[in-house]
Amino acid sequence: MSRYARRTEVPVTRSKAELEHVLLKYGCDAFVSGWNQENAMVQFSYQGRSVKVVVPYPKDCDEREQRQRWRILLLLVKAQLEAVECGLMKFEEAFLPWMLLKNGATVYEVMAPELPAPKQLKEVNRR
Repeated sequence: MSRYARRTEVPVTRSKAELEHVLLKYGCDAFVSGWNQENAMVQFSYQGRSVKVVVPYPKDCDEREQRQRWRILLLLVKAQLEAVECGLMKFEEAFLPWMLLKNGATVYEVMAPELPAPKQLKEVNRR
């Protein structure tokens, strides 16, 4: 299990509201979110570029895990937008996997089948 925000008590609704505030602050001009039993979704637009992020909920995902995932998403999007604003990277570099293509798929969804399989890493003892 990841460590960041693993004990957060911040409700998902507050994290979504904070995310929307961050997107507005950095100049995004559209925002929508939704969910079902398997995942949640956020979509936003920045200077004509549409982005869709799916937040997967593992099987038997409880409320605590959902809260944690939304805190992580907020941190990630905020960091990427800050990197864009300060000139560290272009918007396309920061959000390319999540950018929507004309057919409605993300770049990642189209490109993932073309990537080589990951190499198996040797297990390292962690103490």
